[in-house]
Amino acid sequence: MHFRITGDSDVTSGVGAIITAISSPTRMHFIDREYGAGLAGVVACLMCQDPALALKQRVRHSKKDKTFYVDVMLDLPSMCAAAPSGREGMVFCELITQLGIITARRKITDFDSSAFLSDLHDWLTTWTEKKIAQQVSGGNGDKPP
Repeated sequence: MHFRITGDSDVTSGVGAIITAISSPTRMHFIDREYGAGLAGVVACLMCQDPALALKQRVRHSKKDKTFYVDVMLDLPSMCAAAPSGREGMVFCELITQLGIITARRKITDFDSSAFLSDLHDWLTTWTEKKIAQQVSGGNGDKPP
């Protein structure tokens, strides 16, 4: 399945750096996985903008392309207030939580959302553990093996 993480964020949020680090490895991790014929792909757009813009979450299911598009809404003041080391965890938590809520509401035919969400949780946990291990060992913490 194709799984892409992209975003639209204020530069002060630090979300851009997280997207840069995790997007390609996540896409490669999920490319050979299948969760049913109902979806060929999921695109998660991490949205972290000024609350004054009053942006609303967009959710779209293209049955023609079998692709599910969803905005994952992040709180800009919270992201800016967090230490850089804590931002990644906040993003991952919101990604899993919001995708879980939305896929439960949408009931996409022939798509095993629970298996997808479980794999996503396991992948992000593994990513985080490898990154921490590299930082402790003095390696490049941005790119876990």
